[in-house]
Amino acid sequence: MTPIAAIGWLGTATYLLAYALLAAGIIGSGRLYYAMNAAAALAVTAVAASTATWQSVTVNLLWAAISVYGYFVLPLPVGWVAPRWARGTVAMLICGGLLGIVAALFHEPLFHAGVTVLGWGAVAAFLCGYALFVARKIDRAAFHGFNLAAAAAILPQLWVHGNWPVLVLEVCWGLAAAVGLGREWWGRGRGREGSR
Repeated sequence: MTPIAAIGWLGTATYLLAYALLAAGIIGSGRLYYAMNAAAALAVTAVAASTATWQSVTVNLLWAAISVYGYFVLPLPVGWVAPRWARGTVAMLICGGLLGIVAALFHEPLFHAGVTVLGWGAVAAFLCGYALFVARKIDRAAFHGFNLAAAAAILPQLWVHGNWPVLVLEVCWGLAAAVGLGREWWGRGRGREGSR
């Protein structure tokens, strides 16, 4: 294993640990969570740059910046990003990418265009979701929803580029998001039952 790959795997493990602890409700969105995310983001940026996975480089550099800001200044002031606007933009980008991939059944070059648009849609989903969560504009359930959509959307791009540490990260990230989303929904349902 090369040193850059080892750094990527360490970043992947750190990301997964932080998100699993958040999804399980063991830690909140405080300084420990932001510090772990900043360190992981910088490590994963290194391996993403070495494989020229520019969507991953972009999302991880901005994720690190949001994490550092969240660590020092809580909460993040993101008044310009409304949750409805963010969801609409992300949905359009992801749908556009999926349409490009489907169109590739008839015209091969559209596959790469579709994968690229889908990858950038994932970047938008990750960053909008994280910025809104740090700004306390969305709750954990919505944050997990953004993460689940983004993790699924970026997988084709990572596969095409052979970025295995980040691909494993995104598969596990999506699973943690699904668990967190289920936990939040289940908790909401139990809260309603208990109030009857």
